[in-house]
Amino acid sequence: MLNKVVGSPEGLGYRRSLKARKLTFTGFLYMGMNMYVVYLLYSQAFDRFYIGQTEDLKRRLKQHNDGEVKSTRPYRPWSIVYTETFPTRSQAMKREHFLKKQRNKKFYRRLAKDFFENSL
Repeated sequence: MLNKVVGSPEGLGYRRSLKARKLTFTGFLYMGMNMYVVYLLYSQAFDRFYIGQTEDLKRRLKQHNDGEVKSTRPYRPWSIVYTETFPTRSQAMKREHFLKKQRNKKFYRRLAKDFFENSL
């Protein structure tokens, strides 16, 4: 069955079945679809950022903190300071690429402003 995500006046997610012409509330997540997360990690001990994307953020953070990711292993522990969610991997990869091109701590700190205001 084909599905299309449409918005509501309240800004919540709805799914309309194109076959049945039926509107069903799904909340903020697109039910039945994989969601891809672009995330920004921060190592307070080394004042370093890391950007990545995944389908399973909890599993991926555990991999980073368990030393399973070579590029982040020396800078553990990591905290999630910012996330964005996308319906397709392609969109997530484009955003990840844009964020990685910034290579600017001030830019990353502005993205994660809430984290830094509340925890440091």
